[in-house]
This record gives sequence, structure tokens and C-alpha cells, in this order.
Amino acid sequence: MYDILLQLPAKTLCRLRAVCRPWRSLLSSPMFIAARHPGPHLLIAGYGGGTEQEISFSIMDLSGDVIKRVRRKDGDRIMGISSDLVCIKAVHDGGSYRLVNPATGAVHRLPQHLAQEHVAQGLKLRDYCEPVHMFGLVSNGECKVLRMLPRRNPDGGANNKDRLLEVCTLNSSRRRARWRGVTQLQGASMSLVWDDWTAIDGVVYLLKGGWYLRWIVTFDLETEQWRPSIAGPGYLIDPAGMLGEHHAELLRLELFVLTNLDEEELDKYKAQATG
Repeated sequence: MYDILLQLPAKTLCRLRAVCRPWRSLLSSPMFIAARHPGPHLLIAGYGGGTEQEISFSIMDLSGDVIKRVRRKDGDRIMGISSDLVCIKAVHDGGSYRLVNPATGAVHRLPQHLAQEHVAQGLKLRDYCEPVHMFGLVSNGECKVLRMLPRRNPDGGANNKDRLLEVCTLNSSRRRARWRGVTQLQGASMSLVWDDWTAIDGVVYLLKGGWYLRWIVTFDLETEQWRPSIAGPGYLIDPAGMLGEHHAELLRLELFVLTNLDEEELDKYKAQATG
């Protein structure tokens, strides 16, 4: 029975704690918790600010103890962190990008050219502003990257409505990675908040229209296709591999967790301050 309990999802275990006192004692014991989650829980902390920062990112445990520090190379800037990977821009190297796995030390350099089909249309990379890279791991362990390039306006600003979407696959083979064109999302214009994204289990999640419209746009990195949008609450975060949302109003907290992508299930939890 003990071995069976170790395999059950955390949500089921929480419900089983209410069966009886012995079960609650077992499922709450430090021994069971350690067996359920062997090894320390680690997180990657990227540091913002200018390129003069000495440390690029750190690996630390949940107590805040730093296990490893990775020093910043000259001109490096952290652009994003997801799926145990860190996206770094080399500012002094013509704006090249690379994905780094801090655990293994593996480095994947992203292609710097446009997809061949976009080049064939006469499009040029210099006509686009700084891209947004969204990345995650698919079922076979390969990393895929979705790239959005906003069109450069005559005044130098970015035009998210006139944009390119491309995807590439990064693996351990010697074949050079290449960008491939992605079909534009129908019905979505400049309302997508491209900087607010996360990737979980090979799916990229994006906010649509800011917090007030409450929609999540999803892109499947494995199939390289857009999924149906999900109706959700306002502002979304990514706590420990789950999509969630919270907002505070007069000492009240509401937490939403996306528990089932296919069924679009949202669990809602409330907490009210007392005293």
C-alpha cells in the first residue's frame, strides 16, 4: 500500500488525508514526503538589470541557499527561463541568442537567419525588432523554440500586429537547426501579451489582451500547431509547473490552478483574512 500511495498524484493524496487519522499521519510525515519527492527541489534565479551585473543566474534550493552561481559573460543578458533552460542574449555579439542548461552545461545556439520560406518572400531580418523566444521540452526530450519577430516601424518601434512566427528544433545531432514558418493565429492581432508566457509539458501559454480579457492562447510545440484558446481568470503566473492566477482585494486571496488542459478545468481556492 505504501508503494502505491507514493505513485498517486498530490491532489489525490491531499484528499486521502481526510480518510482517517493514521492515513493523515502517514501522508503528512517527513519520511513519506521525502520518499514522494526524492532529492532537493531547485530553482533557477535570473538577475535583471544591466549587463554590468557580475552574476548571470544562480541555482538555489527552496530555502534560498545558493548551490551554484554562473558568472555573466561580457554583454550577456537573461531573456527568459523555462523547462530548466535559460535563454541568454549576447549583446556584444551582434545580438545572438543561446539556450543554456545549467545542470548539464549544454549550450544550444539559436539560428540567426529567417526561415527559408520567409526569405523566399523577400523578407529580411533587419526589418524586424528584437524577437521573443518561447521554449520548452517535448515528449522525446528535444527542445523546441517558438520565435515571434515584431515588424520594425519607420520610427524604429515594434509593430506586434505585423509579425513573423517561426519555430525550430534543438537536439544533440550535428544537423544545423533551422527556423520554420508557423501559421499565424487566426483572430489574434496585437492583443497578445508576448512577454507574459510560460511553457509546461511542451505547450506554450500566452495571455491574450491583457489581464482584463481573461484568455489564454496555447501553442503545442510538439505538433507546431495552435490549440484552442482557454477562458481563464485575469493575471497568470507559473508556480511549480502549474498555471495559476491570484488577486488580492480587501485581504481576500483567490487562487486559480489549471489542472487539466484538455478539459480546460480550473480549480479555485479562496482564503479570507480574519482578525
